[in-house]
Amino acid sequence: MPIHISNILAYDSKAKKSSKVGFKVEDGKKVRILKSSGEKY
Repeated sequence: MPIHISNILAYDSKAKKSSKVGFKVEDGKKVRILKSSGEKY
């Protein structure tokens, strides 16, 4: 059974904590971002 994206936490090495993954559109492309810092993942 696959894991849904809403249940995934990525590790933010700069903030030294886990963060949810979100998406935003930059230049017409869908980019993954870290919710805690807003940086690209």
